[in-house]
Amino acid sequence: MKNDQAGDRPRDPQHVYANPLEPTVSPILALGVYWSMLTFDQGNGRLFPGGSQYDRFRKQLGRTFNQDDVSNEHKRRAVKPDEIGSTHSLRKGAATFASSGSTACPSSTTVNLRAGWSLGGVQNTCLRYEAAGDMHVGRTVTGLPTDSHTFACLPPHFSSCDDQVEQAISIAFPGYPGSNHYILEYALASLDHHREYLKKTLPASHGLFCTPLFTTNTMLNKLADRLQGGTLQPHHESTLRPTGVPLYVAILSNMASL
Repeated sequence: MKNDQAGDRPRDPQHVYANPLEPTVSPILALGVYWSMLTFDQGNGRLFPGGSQYDRFRKQLGRTFNQDDVSNEHKRRAVKPDEIGSTHSLRKGAATFASSGSTACPSSTTVNLRAGWSLGGVQNTCLRYEAAGDMHVGRTVTGLPTDSHTFACLPPHFSSCDDQVEQAISIAFPGYPGSNHYILEYALASLDHHREYLKKTLPASHGLFCTPLFTTNTMLNKLADRLQGGTLQPHHESTLRPTGVPLYVAILSNMASL
């Protein structure tokens, strides 16, 4: 895909993957929880309504750091909370983890592209070297284990999008934009797949359990019969195939299936 001549507006897709092994940090599950509790902003189409996103995020992160257990852990590790928290440093931290977190990291080119750092010249306009490597970066930064065949695990998803799934999406995410439908299938599947985790982790008074999806358990039970991916079954039993998987992980996956 060719970018604009100046190379100022790259159109490379940024792949976001679920992490069914660690639901605490799974972006798809987080989107499912967020979207099921809040309405969509039909006016401007923004994912997160309101302004000052950076400042709001910084303040929320600061409140998290002030929690006793988090604060004590920072002290134990001699980490100063006020040195953590800017969006810029978080991007650098993610790039450092992706490029230095294992002995089989994504290439520096793909990490730079994902971080939005210019490569200069024709590379930013016509030649997007290793652009498909963003899938590898996406799997890495979502926290999937790079030294295991489970790095190639599939997200929780439905075997098909039938009337039952369509009805559940409209109930769980009322007023959703049509362009988000495919993403919402995965968000709904993650909510169903991790519902026991959510019940154990979140307080009983959490707003998620007041949503129509969780007040009608029969719906989740019916959807569970259609679930695939996650840690449920091997890839050959699913309608999807993993992307962003380096060759060594493919070898590990084949060995694990023997």
